[in-house]
Amino acid sequence: MGGKRISITITDEQQKALEEMAQTEGLGRSAALVRSITLKALRSANQSGNVAEIVMSLENSDEVTEYVRLKRFGTVASFATYAMENFMQRNPLTAAQKALVGKNIKVDEATAP
Repeated sequence: MGGKRISITITDEQQKALEEMAQTEGLGRSAALVRSITLKALRSANQSGNVAEIVMSLENSDEVTEYVRLKRFGTVASFATYAMENFMQRNPLTAAQKALVGKNIKVDEATAP
């Protein structure tokens, strides 16, 4: 995999804070956290509006974080995305539901500025 390397200079306190955040996010290293944050920001800047960021409280976060770590999903967010996609493939919409979704999308497009 080719690419460019970007270096930044931060204080020891900032490095420690990044390491703690990386552990919380299940990324292990601060470099992985910085890369993740940077690429998410870049993707969101390039999105056409078909992406939504969801913030939620997770009561059993220790258990889920450990599961994600052991199964090597990367982050809880990437696991949640995988789980939702998997569920949607196993439980597809009926024809009536698809028609309803289509009507809602057309209404939203018509009222968009």
